[in-house]
Amino acid sequence: MADSENIIINPLKLLRQKDFACIWCSIFFTGLANFTEQFVSIWLVLQLTSDSPWSLFLGGAITFVRLCFAPLSVLSGAIADKVSRKLLVTAMQWIASLLALLMAVLIFLDILELWHLFVIVCLSGLSRIFEMPTAQALASDSVETTHITRAMALVNGGRNLSMLLGLFLAGVLFDSFGPQGTFMVIFFFYGVAGIAPLLMKTKNPLSNNPTESILKSIWGGFKYVKSNQILWAALLVAALINVSGFTFHQTLLPMFAKVVIESSATKASMLMATFAVGAFVGSIVLSSLARNRNQGWTLLLSVIAWHSMMILFSMIQIYIVWMLILLAAGFFWASTLIQIQSLLLGKSDPSYRGRIQGLRTLAIYPHAVAAALSGLMAGIFGVSHVVMFNGALGILFMLAVIVLAPKLRKI
Repeated sequence: MADSENIIINPLKLLRQKDFACIWCSIFFTGLANFTEQFVSIWLVLQLTSDSPWSLFLGGAITFVRLCFAPLSVLSGAIADKVSRKLLVTAMQWIASLLALLMAVLIFLDILELWHLFVIVCLSGLSRIFEMPTAQALASDSVETTHITRAMALVNGGRNLSMLLGLFLAGVLFDSFGPQGTFMVIFFFYGVAGIAPLLMKTKNPLSNNPTESILKSIWGGFKYVKSNQILWAALLVAALINVSGFTFHQTLLPMFAKVVIESSATKASMLMATFAVGAFVGSIVLSSLARNRNQGWTLLLSVIAWHSMMILFSMIQIYIVWMLILLAAGFFWASTLIQIQSLLLGKSDPSYRGRIQGLRTLAIYPHAVAAALSGLMAGIFGVSHVVMFNGALGILFMLAVIVLAPKLRKI
């Protein structure tokens, strides 16, 4: 009876714990900076190359360079299990902050070239490869194991709220103050994100083998995941959705707004922010659930529903219906990410969490290639057709996972 009475709980209760609140704030401000930077970078590329037939390809390519160092995440995850996670997160945030400041200066002096933008975005992406797995592991360290699912829902909710606010600010700031003003705001967001972890008292879990070399530690992480079907299946889903689904809202949607409906930066960011509203609502709903049954099926069906919304979006020509579809797509996207994170962190030993999150970050790398290819295909076949193709591809991927990972369906 007690369990059934406590299915719904206060989703913000965990934020009363200081250490979790600190890392939550860091991830939130990182999200504000990252999503603002992501939108402005693509929009700036599309503006700088508006007369080029390669404009859409270059818009996708900027995402590729942001993620091109993702394979290093296996190294960053191993390092996160060896060094102070708090200090590593702080260092990476402040590096990203300085890169945003450099971008603002180049634009202000009117000396920005396209290759400057690509190089700085690439270096900023490198800092994120070290920050992301470390921050996620640090968030799980700061709560009890039984609260990891709700903690990940709150972390995801914070990122989705930051996506909503960041995308809203990106368009408004770009149209009002130009890209230089927008990058100054990004500089501030990253700076704040680097301060919050320093206030934590949480320490890294004791390693099973503290004298183990980094290379052996990485190999140990691979073997650990290989021996656990739930972990490798969750990582497989993470990799596949980065091929099919992430290209929609992170790459193709701003292209759709720019090329298909010829909107301003503000209107384009509002369209993307609608997706973020759905994601935020999904995170809050899931963070209110004390118990999380049927995680495997919830994950698989969430992916299928998300990609179905993509197909529907590509077939509709009515703006208000697009908004409703984006709300639903964002909801199922949030559910997908929460289930992946709760499985990876809840089903793994704490001493492996840095390496597990490193592999989770590695799973983002397919998005780099998919974004560039989607941009190229959009220039040839049209944005809407690529959205439909990617939606169908994602559903086929999940049908394959259902067959390949029977244990995932049973948890």
